[in-house]
Amino acid sequence: MRRATPSLTPSLVQFQQVGEHLIHIALPFRKVGNGENGIDAVVAAGINGFDKKAIDLKNAKDVSVFDDALRVANAVVPHVGRLLIEGQPIESIEFHNGKDVVVQCLYPLRNGIAQGFNRRHIHVYFVVMTPDHRLHLVECPRDAIQGWPPPITTEDKLAYCRTLLRVGFDTLDMGSFVSPKAMPAMADTGKVLAQLEEEGIWDQTDTRALVIVANERGARDAVEFESVSDLGFPLSISPTFQERNTRASIDEAWRRLDLVSNLCAKSGKELVVYLSMGFGNPYGDHWNEDMPAVWASELQKRLTPSVISIADTIGAADPELVERVFSRVVTEVGHEIVGAHLHIHPMEGLEKIKAAHRGGCFRMDGALRGVGGCPMAQDDLVGNVPTEWIVEWAGKSGLWQPVQPQALDQALSLAADLFA
Repeated sequence: MRRATPSLTPSLVQFQQVGEHLIHIALPFRKVGNGENGIDAVVAAGINGFDKKAIDLKNAKDVSVFDDALRVANAVVPHVGRLLIEGQPIESIEFHNGKDVVVQCLYPLRNGIAQGFNRRHIHVYFVVMTPDHRLHLVECPRDAIQGWPPPITTEDKLAYCRTLLRVGFDTLDMGSFVSPKAMPAMADTGKVLAQLEEEGIWDQTDTRALVIVANERGARDAVEFESVSDLGFPLSISPTFQERNTRASIDEAWRRLDLVSNLCAKSGKELVVYLSMGFGNPYGDHWNEDMPAVWASELQKRLTPSVISIADTIGAADPELVERVFSRVVTEVGHEIVGAHLHIHPMEGLEKIKAAHRGGCFRMDGALRGVGGCPMAQDDLVGNVPTEWIVEWAGKSGLWQPVQPQALDQALSLAADLFA
């Protein structure tokens, strides 16, 4: 993660906003103790729209608390200092040898800011940011190509993928091994993977290759490719959509998923489960906002997939619902395995992505120029989140940067030609 580097003085602890609900704490490079580095002021960044607040501190008095209980919840904290209140001295503070750290605010801080810090006892809790809090960005050319009316040639797909692999996306959702009758645009996925392997391009990138499978046969084809890191499986909360999408009942889908999971384990591949219709469905099938968390918990217990990606398949959710659902899923299974595959209307902007992030999701799917989506959506304008929008927002928030920005520009130009 790119870190802000504010200037430091021995007598100042600085809080600097680096994202929508992230702040940066700059601590003195030597330990703080006995009030000898009298802290004059702490400026806390506004969060979720709150204005910046400041509180005067006299010689380390009336200072907020770093709770030692976080050592239990987050083992990456090497030493959590306790800043005492009511005139008591500050105990030793050491984060990675006293260097600057990036932290994620939890809800008590938001509440404190909302009240303007006008309380005698201020309890503020932080967790040190680790690499897994960096955004994991998934680019989905498969989702764009598979539903595009004019057929895209294998050579054009190869040119597009070569460019995308230079951008630095964490994962490239680049094809599927499904029936060519059901998805003719993906019939050449094997050819694309084989050619890229022959060119040795995977030795030049850290991007993971993901392909979609819907049954054991597709999974067996996929695991034959060394370059394939992840197998994605579509599992729907809606029985009607599961039948329409994969010609399987819910029970049959779980049976297939068990087989795919076993193949992944034997071949050293990671399993990514896409939980479709995660925010409701247009068929009248039963749904409530607790169901994604319940299904995610069951998936984790039965299969321990590497990723459970919650999909707003028809783009019907509002940001408030998105945040609530992701908060519940993250609480149930942990943020490390949660992803978001959201569809949006262009007028919505990134509100759903930001809502998912506020809910604790750090893995986002997108497609350059917003191409692709779900044919079941009731609005033709609903489609994938434009990846370039996510990149711009994530860059400003210090959450993600392309490895080669010029490659991103080239990919956008290619996308404009391919999906004209």
